[in-house]
Amino acid sequence: MRAQDLVADPDEVRRRVREAGYAFVPSSAFRVQETRQAALEDLLAAWSTLPLDPYLRGGAYRRRRHGVYRCDPQGEEVTPIEQRGYFQSVEHNPFVGGTERTFAALPTDLATNPVLLDLLRFDAWLFAPLAGADCHGFLAHVHLVRVTADNQPGRPSPEGVHRDGFDFIALHHIGREGVTGGTTSLYDHDGSLVGQQTLSGRFASLYADDRRLRHDVSDLMADNPTGGHRDMLLTSYTPI
Repeated sequence: MRAQDLVADPDEVRRRVREAGYAFVPSSAFRVQETRQAALEDLLAAWSTLPLDPYLRGGAYRRRRHGVYRCDPQGEEVTPIEQRGYFQSVEHNPFVGGTERTFAALPTDLATNPVLLDLLRFDAWLFAPLAGADCHGFLAHVHLVRVTADNQPGRPSPEGVHRDGFDFIALHHIGREGVTGGTTSLYDHDGSLVGQQTLSGRFASLYADDRRLRHDVSDLMADNPTGGHRDMLLTSYTPI
């Protein structure tokens, strides 16, 4: 399967990112091959065993794993590389920025999961022409994140309205259970709201030019006494 075959009308998604700086893509646009169904189940199961984020302040509502990849610009090759720290400046992340953070790594079988690699291949293919003629590929940071809510809200974006500090981002919704909220809002540099959506359904996604826009995600609230969670695959891309 070609990288661009993962999503219906991929050229339209790219056009929207080029013109508006972002594109929301519904779950129904993603087409996982039938031969990938076992790999899909393996990938989804990974969110149930995520360790706590050791850098989170003010609660224990976020769990995370992290991996790093090298992606070619044609979306043909995506290669896991040696784990490294994750750094955001205080300007981009006033909540926990300014310190290199080292998260639990993706196990080898998860890092090479075919469905995960298909998503990363598509993302790289989508962003490459937007990165300019000098783009020879991307360094991609990949985060599996679960945010929980019970009698206290879960905060997907404790830093508030922000940039991630990379060139491009792709935020993939994996699933949610027992929570409301989690609305993603996008703002231009003047602070005007330019887009808003609550991602729903497997792989419903936001693709965005992080250089042009800032984003925020509203708190999660449990809708039942036992609480719930929202699972996301968060990715960022820097040209190399």
